[in-house]
Amino acid sequence: MVSATVAGAALGAPLLGAMGFSFLATLTLVLVTSPLLLIFSPLLLCAAFVLAGALTGFALAAAMAFTGLCALSWSFREVVKCLGLNW
Repeated sequence: MVSATVAGAALGAPLLGAMGFSFLATLTLVLVTSPLLLIFSPLLLCAAFVLAGALTGFALAAAMAFTGLCALSWSFREVVKCLGLNW
């Protein structure tokens, strides 16, 4: 039981230390970059609007393509039904 505890501590301690180091590094980077976020926020807001517009455009294009394919499929089925073909 003691050897399992020692082995667990030997494996867990470096992982816990790495976790603490990455947490401190993350906090440091957040503190360093928050003023930059405030300075560049108007630019980031405009970029977010452009990205949202582009995504909306692609979504509308996909919806129109789907609608067109559905209309084409319906037209094809109607023509086949009118001509009496066994398609």
